[in-house]
Amino acid sequence: MVCSSENTEITASVTDVLGRVLVLKKFSVEKGVNHMEIDVSTLSSAIYFFKVATSNGLYKDCKQLIIDK
Repeated sequence: MVCSSENTEITASVTDVLGRVLVLKKFSVEKGVNHMEIDVSTLSSAIYFFKVATSNGLYKDCKQLIIDK
């Protein structure tokens, strides 16, 4: 879920601990709360990083993602 103060484009990615981009998806979001889904079912059990950034570069965030199958 992403809360945006304006209509914008967001890039979401999943990277491994070496920084390799494994999943990359772009979303157009509207002002307010937006839901987005990224399929990580093909990834193995490991620690990954989920990164989100707006196209204008004003917002960036990174969260740890642990997959345990």
